[in-house]
Amino acid sequence: MKVKIRLRLSLLFAVLSSSVIVVFAIGFTLWLSHNRRNEFKQLLEERALNVAQLYCDTRDDNSMILADIIVEHPSIADEDIGIYGSTDSLLFCTSNGFYRVKSSDLERVRLNRVLLMEQADGRERLSYYYKGVFRYCVVVIEANDKYGFERLRAISLVLFVGVILSFLVVVGLGFIFSYRSLYPLRQLVQSVGRIDPNRLSERLEVPEVDDEIKQLTNAFNHSLDRLENAFLIQKSFVSNASHEIRTPLTVVRGELELLLMNYSGNDRELKGSLSRIYEVMLELSGITDSLLSLARMEGDEQLNGKALVRIDEVCIDAIKSVTQRHADWDITIDTESFPDDSASLEIHGDASLLALLFRNLIVNGCKYSLSQPVMIRFVFKEGYVGVRVEDKGMGIPVEEKGIMFEPFFRGSQVRAIPGSGLGLAICKRVAVLHEATISVEENNPQGTVFTVWFKRENLS
Repeated sequence: MKVKIRLRLSLLFAVLSSSVIVVFAIGFTLWLSHNRRNEFKQLLEERALNVAQLYCDTRDDNSMILADIIVEHPSIADEDIGIYGSTDSLLFCTSNGFYRVKSSDLERVRLNRVLLMEQADGRERLSYYYKGVFRYCVVVIEANDKYGFERLRAISLVLFVGVILSFLVVVGLGFIFSYRSLYPLRQLVQSVGRIDPNRLSERLEVPEVDDEIKQLTNAFNHSLDRLENAFLIQKSFVSNASHEIRTPLTVVRGELELLLMNYSGNDRELKGSLSRIYEVMLELSGITDSLLSLARMEGDEQLNGKALVRIDEVCIDAIKSVTQRHADWDITIDTESFPDDSASLEIHGDASLLALLFRNLIVNGCKYSLSQPVMIRFVFKEGYVGVRVEDKGMGIPVEEKGIMFEPFFRGSQVRAIPGSGLGLAICKRVAVLHEATISVEENNPQGTVFTVWFKRENLS
């Protein structure tokens, strides 16, 4: 599963921030718990001291009075108090079920004055030794810190809710922050996506902020400079080489034509050799012309010299051009596909380039149909007119349809048939210059259908 950088950064930022918040919340909760315990211990100690003073600093035995004071005026919720004398006997208690302290524990209290709190059924206990004016005693007090626990729970709940809300807020802020931070990168990606081999002269806009995005943009523009330069060198080489080769080929072709026309000898083998050489020369001339055509069109972003042309007339001219050289090829136009309104066949384009496009599609269909007929039809959809070239050949493998328009590519099924692999590449380039598209599909029950879709000029 693909996860966008924006989401990953947001989650990472949220996790790190929330981890800090959680650690703080846990630490704060532990500190509150410790502080609550110390405060309650201090409260119990103060209460034990008050009770001890009442009992030990008066001359008379005031147990009854002490009981009234303790019972009627408790200072801590649910408190239970017991007083132990010098003989370790329980002298006073507020509850019959009061905890009985062992003599060894009482001795420890007398040695330490205060015995730290102990847990007893959820209640806190403190033992306090006091030596008064007239007697000494050990006061044991038990109580439940309801207020402290309630406060701790309330604060813990607030912290828990705060952590959840903080996480959501941090995720939102992280998403916004990452969105704004990655905005220049998204712009860069969009700009890169608009660049194709036909628009290598375009450059990315360099941001003003001197950061990594600017460095990346400069590096990419530098790569485009080198790529454009290499492309121009390649284009120039192909064009110049093809032109230089074309001239001597034209001369040799002309001489061979004269030789064949004027040859009056009886040597059939010699005449056959000359004829084969002539056919090879025609093939080489075709390849050279294709290279020149492709080189001239490569790098062009728009079509120059557009004019209003009838697409049916261009197709008819292309058929005538092909049949002049290959009279045995069966090429027909479906007359029933002609529209009633001839204006529907009008487009803006270059007639010579369009003728080149259809010639290549027709030749491609006839060459690989093995003497089967090729049909041309006109089809229509809203705003578009299409030219279908249908053959009954061997078809195109599915895995090769994505690369069949690449220059010099030849299908695995047609390697034995002469060809240069430039025809479909030229068709693709001419279509792009005319803002047209080429689709390819199977022709049931056998063969291939190429459809070139043009924007209609007359939409009435």
